[in-house]
Amino acid sequence: MIRLLVLMVFVALLVAAPVQASAEDTRTAPSVSAGSEVDDLRGRWQQMSPEQQERLRERFHRFKQLPPERQEQIRRRLGQFRE
Repeated sequence: MIRLLVLMVFVALLVAAPVQASAEDTRTAPSVSAGSEVDDLRGRWQQMSPEQQERLRERFHRFKQLPPERQEQIRRRLGQFRE
């Protein structure tokens, strides 16, 4: 269950980043916290074994194959979890 939760957090961050970036005004500089969050995620990714990275890739691809409604449901649940 915890592995699923961690995966959902990771997937939501990956999915939300492009959406968030496209919604922002491109004339504004990115915030320092957003950059450090990406750096933190990159560091976590690099610390994973190749097997762990592959498992996450597979799960991410399965997530992307879900219907948009189900993806949105997962994103909402993640948002509720973060609150």
